[in-house]
Amino acid sequence: NVVSGISHTIKENAVSDLVIGLHRKARLTESFYGKLSTDLLAAVERQIMIYRATIPLNTVRHLRVLLPRKVEFEPGFAHAMHRLELLAGQISCAVDVYSGKETLTALKAYWQGKAATLTACYREYVSWTDFLPLAHDSRPDDLIVFVCARRGTLSHHSYMDRLPDQIERYFSARGILLLYP
Repeated sequence: NVVSGISHTIKENAVSDLVIGLHRKARLTESFYGKLSTDLLAAVERQIMIYRATIPLNTVRHLRVLLPRKVEFEPGFAHAMHRLELLAGQISCAVDVYSGKETLTALKAYWQGKAATLTACYREYVSWTDFLPLAHDSRPDDLIVFVCARRGTLSHHSYMDRLPDQIERYFSARGILLLYP
């Protein structure tokens, strides 16, 4: 079993992050994530990043990060934000963060407390049911980062179940990163 093999390897080697590519659907009946990604999300208690590249990573000029409300209370929040800071620094790109007011305040405090070199624009955004305004602002050299939450966690909301449909509808031609702390 591939999932149990990956899970055991992660535990044996104390891996903190798993990066996998987004499944490409061959048929309409297949799920957005694919069976491997779905099973890994259920089996692995580590940060998982699911990446779909449309352009080379070193040509990304802008990160647009969407955070669900209350994600700052998740145990993996600090680690996830540190990884995003590293990513933005390594590819030298601008960062726009979208979330609710309390979450943006917590993120600002986290990055300022760590003396981060990251300069970010913080924008209040709470409509995870319609990404049309964000899609209009995005460009082909943007990487759209969705910080997601596993089912049953504090920051998981019912609108996340519709996230795959929203991504396919508005960001089918954009690079995306689904980050599960």
